[in-house]
Amino acid sequence: VVYLMTATVTMIGFAIEDAKTLAAQHPPRCINSNKALAMRLSGLEKLQPSGTVLVTQWSEVEPQEADAGSWSTKVCETVDAYEYPGVCKNSEGQPVVEWHVNFADANLFFGYGGSLMAQDEIQVAEHPLLACIREKLRSKDNSSGIKAQTRDGKGNATPVLVSNVERRIRFCPVVFSKEHNRRVSLYGNAFARASPALVTKACQVTERSPMPKSNIIAMAALGYGRGLYSETQLKDMLVTAYTSFAAAVRHSRWTLESDADKLSELVNAEASDDDTKEEEAARAAECHIHTGNWGCGAFGGRVHVMALIQLIAANMAGVDRLFYHSFSQPSHVEFEAAVALFEKLRASIAKQPNSRCALQFVLDFLVAQRFKWGVSNGT
Repeated sequence: VVYLMTATVTMIGFAIEDAKTLAAQHPPRCINSNKALAMRLSGLEKLQPSGTVLVTQWSEVEPQEADAGSWSTKVCETVDAYEYPGVCKNSEGQPVVEWHVNFADANLFFGYGGSLMAQDEIQVAEHPLLACIREKLRSKDNSSGIKAQTRDGKGNATPVLVSNVERRIRFCPVVFSKEHNRRVSLYGNAFARASPALVTKACQVTERSPMPKSNIIAMAALGYGRGLYSETQLKDMLVTAYTSFAAAVRHSRWTLESDADKLSELVNAEASDDDTKEEEAARAAECHIHTGNWGCGAFGGRVHVMALIQLIAANMAGVDRLFYHSFSQPSHVEFEAAVALFEKLRASIAKQPNSRCALQFVLDFLVAQRFKWGVSNGT
């Protein structure tokens, strides 16, 4: 077995936001009437949010060479949708921080107010403070250094992580319609055509108090490719996923702190030169990441390719547990194919001299599979 050593991820900037103030000063702006209805149903205006939200953004970084050790990320697969456990404890009483990947566009949360209702937009509808964060980052009030984008002007990954954001509704993309006497989908472009009654039915309001809070990783895949995946494309998405997951490992310890002043002190310690102290603090909580068919759907990626990339990235980054939500039986089959390829790669690296290899070895393996791009589903 091998372990791809982590490289140090660098934070571009951070923002510590009072949820109530954020919602009041930077409310969501929806141009689609059904989206506006979903936002009203979340009760953001009447039932004010509480707590402190931490937003961080990170610079792209490549993982270092492989060395002897162990790829130890535990992997669980389910066809179920995200349920968003936030912070909990493992069997030994150690804190566990659960992260959920947002299948982001390069333009962070840009479609939240429009007609489309795909994975990105559903996540924002369920967590309306994410829309407020976008509005804040695009405003003159933003002095954090964070930009509302998950890729910079050169196309490099700049993932955005958000912790402790309330989940105020649960969106059900398929509901029963009395008018049609059958179950109908509100996913994708169908959402804009749905009646207000169906939208209301699909938005199940959270009645728990306090409201559950989630942790979000917004990272953008490449999309709309043709023919074979190129080495450049495969490297881009591997580095993007690695950067995002490594950032989540570091960010996890901060998620446990609710006091704004103490949180600011912790995050500012990121600049500390004491790497040992920083590493110990970073492992104060287990890091679990929930993901799925990232970069597929509208972007046209292939499930087994994107699943394999995320399996590799999670092990490189030292993620404790990866939950893969395949959502369907066909995707489950592709995920199983990805797991088989992952084990083949792991065995190949273990046979190298001293069980060491450079990142290029991994890329050569991926290119040798001659992966082909899929086709966008139009959502």
